[in-house]
Order: sequence, then C-alpha cells, then structure tokens
Amino acid sequence: MIRAFKVADGRFVEMTSDSPADLDGALWIDLHRPTPDETAAIVQRFGAVLAENTSAGEIEATSRYLEGEDAIQLQLNFLDHTAHPLQNINAAFALRGGPLLSLHEHELIAVDLFRDRAERQPRLAEDGMSVFVGILESKVDHLADVLERTYGQLDQLSRRVLDHVEADLKSDLVALAGVEGRNGKIRLNLMDTQQVLTSFHRSDKLRVDIRDRLSNVLRDVDSLLSHTAFLLEQISFLSGTIIGLINIEQNQIVKVLSVVAAVFLPPTLIASLYGMNFRFMPELSWRLGYPLAIVLMVILGVAPYLYAKRRGWM
Repeated sequence: MIRAFKVADGRFVEMTSDSPADLDGALWIDLHRPTPDETAAIVQRFGAVLAENTSAGEIEATSRYLEGEDAIQLQLNFLDHTAHPLQNINAAFALRGGPLLSLHEHELIAVDLFRDRAERQPRLAEDGMSVFVGILESKVDHLADVLERTYGQLDQLSRRVLDHVEADLKSDLVALAGVEGRNGKIRLNLMDTQQVLTSFHRSDKLRVDIRDRLSNVLRDVDSLLSHTAFLLEQISFLSGTIIGLINIEQNQIVKVLSVVAAVFLPPTLIASLYGMNFRFMPELSWRLGYPLAIVLMVILGVAPYLYAKRRGWM
C-alpha cells in the first residue's frame, strides 16, 4: 500500500492519488507492505533505492546508515506494539533531496503519532528531511511512554513482593523476567537509534535547524538509555530479593522437616532397640517395661519439639 502526504493550504494532508505518476509535490511517501510492482514504480519515479525489509537482527551495523553523493539510506528498529512479548521490527528510509520514502512491513505507531502531530502542526513537515526528523521525535516519545509503563509494572511488582501482598514468588519471578525482556528490547532499540542518528548527525547535507532537532533527539536518547540502565539495576535488585525470599521459604520447609525428624528419631531408636529379637533382654520381663518404654518415647519425642519451639525454629 502506498500513502503519500503533502502540505496544502497550510495543512498536512494525505494525497488522494497513490499512483507514482501523480505524486508531484509529495513530502512523504509511505510504503506499507507494498507489492514488488509498487516498490519498483516508486524507485523508478523518484530514483531512490530502498533497502530490503530485513529482520532487525539480521542487518549489519555498517549497513544501517549509507550516505552517497545524492542520497541517504537509513534502517531503524521500531517497537512492534502489537507483539507479545515486545519485538523490534525494521523499517527503511531514503532521502534524496525530494520526498522522504519509507518502507515497512508492520504498522508503526511512531508513524501514526507523527501523522497526527503534523496535522496539528504543519510546520513539522516542511520537507522530506523534516518529516524524517519528526518521525524520529515521535519514535523517541513512544519509547519514553513504553519505558514509563515498564517502570510502572516494575514498581507494582516491587510493592507486591516487598509488602508480601498476595505474593506468589514464582509467578513474580516470571513476571520480572518479562519486564527485563521488555527493558532489554527498549534499550536495544535506543542503542540502534543512537548509532544511526550519530552517523546521520555528521552529514554535511543537514540544515542548521534539522541538526539542532537531531541534537535534541540524541540528548533524549541518552537520557532514556540512562533510565534503562537504572531499571536494569532495579530489576537485578528485585530478582535477588525474590530469589532470597524463595530460599527463605525453602529453608523454612527444610527446618520444619528437620525438627520433625528430630522429634521422631529418639522414639524410633527406642522402638528399634526393643524390637530386636535377642533371647536375653532383661527389660522384656519387667511388668512395667512396656508403659515405661511408651512414656520414654513420648518424653524424648516432645523434648526436641519444645527445644525447637523455644529457640524459634518452629
């Protein structure tokens, strides 16, 4: 699908025709799951080459930013907000002095956010370069929102664990692993953005205003990276706490079993002693031998229990 946008009468609007021959004046041409014929027509019409939409993890770092004499090609990771667990997906962009060309296989919430923002503030879409920077700004804002929600989940999990309110420690540990995975995806996305934008920021094709906006985006990325590092420390602390509480619970179970074993060991010893089939055992002929053995077993069984209770082991 091809969608094209332009500024008309001071408003950022979508063009009614998506035919490559009728896209004069377009500032941004967005290709979402295009057919091979659509991609070829756009490339032929505007003379820009869009990289193949490859999985985010399969792209070499040196291939994520390519600058030629008359064109810039970029590939960036975006968060797939529809995936569970969260996933990074790849999108390709091309700048050739005219409209911005974008290619992606999945819905990108950053693209939708910028489109809504540009409709309210058309000055954000002066040309293809400013549209691209606007998408970057929307992407970082979206990452900040996701990171804030991740922190909220971690804070809720932390209160439940530390306050022992309906705490299911094993389930909490699984939930914490999910939070750590989400934080890792966000951090990887931010690092990818930082790497590509650092190279883009050095380009001599940028206007002063675009370079200033990129500098602000890079500062925001640095700030969010620091926040993900803080979250990682909090996750590590909470993980250690949960594992420690699980160990305490297991130790308590072992302690109870040990006391139970200590309670039954003396009576078992007495019963085993007098259960031997030797011919000469003087106690067997005692009239009070049996009740004495029972009383002795009870005393030696209760004594370890009372001792453990007094020491706070039970």
